[in-house]
Amino acid sequence: VSYRLKKYNGLDSKVLYPPPKLLSEYRNDDYKDYILYVGRLSNLKRLDLLIESMKYIKSNLKCLIVGEGILKRNLMNLVKRYNLKEKVEFVGFVDDDKLLDLYANCLCVFFAPLDEDYGFITIEAFNSEKPVITLSDSGGVLEFVKHEKNGFVLNYDPREIANVFDYLYENKDIAKKLGLEGKKTVEFINWDYVIDNLI
Repeated sequence: VSYRLKKYNGLDSKVLYPPPKLLSEYRNDDYKDYILYVGRLSNLKRLDLLIESMKYIKSNLKCLIVGEGILKRNLMNLVKRYNLKEKVEFVGFVDDDKLLDLYANCLCVFFAPLDEDYGFITIEAFNSEKPVITLSDSGGVLEFVKHEKNGFVLNYDPREIANVFDYLYENKDIAKKLGLEGKKTVEFINWDYVIDNLI
């Protein structure tokens, strides 16, 4: 939005990122053997790509998909067609405590929307010290995710994505290092920062 205000109206503006509602409750417990997706099940979230990437996983990683949406049936059919029932699980809606647990224990978070302005998922993942896997055209996510610093910025390629998932599975120390960098990246996103810059 800030970029568009400058480009089309010549207006300078400071971006004030709202913190997620559970900001003080995110934590990191472990780096278990699952990839996490959280959000709506819609075309713009590109979950078909995530599911397709699971075809090429060589490790024992699973994928947990949290959320509901109009694409759920189509995505479940895709899982069936690729014979991935043992690797991909649709969790549906979860309460806050369960969501915090899922973030706290995942290996990494996949969040690769098509040109989205701002997504809480990146902030939630980084506050849980988890690396984020995104794509080079994902929009506002790229303000935070830096390739091989706190996550991975990839091409639209299921094999490339699968390779990164397997790499993190084999190198959990790297996942931890990237996640810690992610937490540093978003430390400034809190209500004190927002209030100070509004006044």
